[in-house]
Amino acid sequence: MTRASLLAHNCRRSKYPEDRYVVSKAAAVERHLVNAPQNDAGPLSGARILVIEDEFLIATVVEDVLKRAGAREVVIALSPREGRAALAAAEPIDAAVIDIQLAEGTDVGFALAEVAFKRSIPIVFLTGYESDLALPEPFSAVRVLTKPCSPLALIQAVNEITSGANAAEP
Repeated sequence: MTRASLLAHNCRRSKYPEDRYVVSKAAAVERHLVNAPQNDAGPLSGARILVIEDEFLIATVVEDVLKRAGAREVVIALSPREGRAALAAAEPIDAAVIDIQLAEGTDVGFALAEVAFKRSIPIVFLTGYESDLALPEPFSAVRVLTKPCSPLALIQAVNEITSGANAAEP
């Protein structure tokens, strides 16, 4: 079963209407990416990017988008514990894409973002919250992408923070 068909299957089984919407959008992105080659010379060429997202299917779609944009490696953390471990690892991380609300607790993504800031890792929030979300300090300058977002918006946001343009400072 392909990831796109798995996404569509889970979309039909979800009891939450908002999940069906997010998953159906993710499935559409996945179908678009199936035949796209990885771009070693893309805008994210050589970057090592951490994705902290508790929804496996969304995390893997984000991974595919970033790899096709040239990311050397995409590390997926599916829980706050995995996120903390990845942020504490010795190998450098060029950027992090963080979901604000993870399954283990409301707004735990902010705590992980603080850890990233302490390590000088630029971040982008990818969240199901509304786009007019007021971020607490010190995150007011961090870019927020609302799920579902287009692959192009994700690539542009990560490219901006990895190239230093509009990167939020801790």
